[in-house]
Amino acid sequence: MINYLSAINPENIAGKTCLLRVDLNINTKTKEEMYRLDSTIPTIRFLQKLGCRIHIISHRGRPEGKDKKLSLRPFAKLLAKKVGSKVGFFPYCNPERREVQTKTQIVLFENLRFDFREEANDINFAKELAGLGDIYINDAFAVSHRENASVCAITKFLPFYGGLLLEKEIEHLERAVKTYEPPLTLILGGIKIKDKGDIIKYFKEKANTILIGGGLANTFLKARGEDVKNSIVDEVKDIKDYLLYNNILLPEDIKFHDNKILDIGPKTIQKFANIISESKTIIWSGPIGMFEKHGYEKGTKGVWQAIIKNKTAFSLVGGGETTASIKLVSDFGFRISDLRNLYISTGGGAMLDYLSGKTLPGITALNK
Repeated sequence: MINYLSAINPENIAGKTCLLRVDLNINTKTKEEMYRLDSTIPTIRFLQKLGCRIHIISHRGRPEGKDKKLSLRPFAKLLAKKVGSKVGFFPYCNPERREVQTKTQIVLFENLRFDFREEANDINFAKELAGLGDIYINDAFAVSHRENASVCAITKFLPFYGGLLLEKEIEHLERAVKTYEPPLTLILGGIKIKDKGDIIKYFKEKANTILIGGGLANTFLKARGEDVKNSIVDEVKDIKDYLLYNNILLPEDIKFHDNKILDIGPKTIQKFANIISESKTIIWSGPIGMFEKHGYEKGTKGVWQAIIKNKTAFSLVGGGETTASIKLVSDFGFRISDLRNLYISTGGGAMLDYLSGKTLPGITALNK
């Protein structure tokens, strides 16, 4: 069982130095991308009120060595604006603790992946990181499926807790997996079936309907013998086994561009919308088409519209591209925070792994 900050006796951490693992793996500064940063602000403010020193650690991208383009430095100013307090920045991720004790209350350290030992879950690197705090807090659900030093090995050296965001993520994921209300609709898009195959198998008996769109549908359609021309497809040995699932629904009509399928057609959009409107639980990962290209965003937009209109269903949406596609319905005049039954997960791969019934190393580490 995870010890969460929300249930802690404030006296146990008041005034202490907290090593806070967050997820700043953000490539742009769009409103949709910044949702991941905004989601961890409540934990930072919680610790601020308790007079804690907050040492923030994170990674960004997949650098090979030290890549200035993937530095976390820009986030120091962004965080400062959001929390209303100065945020110091250290251009390395494992300084000696005495160097930072006289600095600002909040300190952000450089990209953890600039040190190869992070992704190796190196015990010595974890020990060095542990020297930066009195307690460790994991508020980075999105990376909790990675066996990294700042996520797993670190718990061997410090008392540890789950942050407010991590708690929120697991609460909503559990609702989707264990306490969901039928009919349950699973919506999957994106490109590669290897990213979605396990979740399809896991929800084979749970989901009333599995709606398949995006590049993912191309592979299914080709396996069914349809001509997908030059569309992107995956080579999957057991793809025909999936075709035997009677709850999988593939597109009836599609839209081509340069001999490539880029979106679903109007009949399929309407059929998907009808099913979504009758659902009580909705899980969605992966855009339904190439929404970034004008004229091929209608499928993804149609799914968003159907989810927003269904005010009685609990909807769980996740994945970087799926979250970014929210901009398609920004003209609806709504705020995500107003949709009480819609939860936008900050996890992509982590959400899919959790929903596939897999064990996440970062969550296991917090259950010790």
